[in-house]
Amino acid sequence: MPQSKQPERAYVPASYPMARYALGRTTLWRRIKNGTFPPPRFLPGGQRRWLLAELLEWERKTLGPAGEAQS
Repeated sequence: MPQSKQPERAYVPASYPMARYALGRTTLWRRIKNGTFPPPRFLPGGQRRWLLAELLEWERKTLGPAGEAQS
């Protein structure tokens, strides 16, 4: 996890959610397109980054506290 005193302001590249959730690049973008994964923010310079707090919130809601998919 990126080092930050304020995780709500930390931005991470695509490699972070791909590694954390074991997603391939195509699967990641497919899930974003169909609305089952949070989209990235577009930062200056054309960079696409995810707000870490949004990923962690999505994880909490979707995967539950133990990190397992809910039924």
